[in-house]
Amino acid sequence: MNKFILQILTVVAFFSPLLAQAQQVKMRMAGVAYWSDEANTNQDSLDGVVSRWYGNGTFGKYEAADQFDQVAWDGRYCDADQKLSEVDVDGTTMVFTFENGTQLYAKQNPDANSQICFNGADGSSTYDIYLDVVGGTGRFAGATGSLRVHGPGQQLQVGHSAFQGTTEGDVILANHR
Repeated sequence: MNKFILQILTVVAFFSPLLAQAQQVKMRMAGVAYWSDEANTNQDSLDGVVSRWYGNGTFGKYEAADQFDQVAWDGRYCDADQKLSEVDVDGTTMVFTFENGTQLYAKQNPDANSQICFNGADGSSTYDIYLDVVGGTGRFAGATGSLRVHGPGQQLQVGHSAFQGTTEGDVILANHR
């Protein structure tokens, strides 16, 4: 009997680094965004957006950067009665860099509806962006999962906004130890 238990423990120990572990994620952040012609990947009349933010949460303190293009408003998400206009977010890529230098990579989920709603009267906005986790470095190498980034923003001047919000979802760490 003891030999059988030892064999089971040996098999479990051998395969445990290969087992994925889901981690529920919640991170708070604040940052700035600005319009950029370089992020305008479809070369339409709407500039793309580049943003940087700082935060803290499940995996510790981090700095993040992203860029995405804006696609013309089609009225599906934002309430027109509140003087809101809307852009669909297209092609978001994000990199989260944590204090120890490890990075988590994410890109826009093409099947989810990511959008930003702008209020032309007071410059406020809300955003809702859906991401797929596509790996990273260190403990995030081989990571998968999904994230939702959402919150409010405020235009500071034409083309520049401050924002805050929450990133939440699940990250599956492939080689968690």
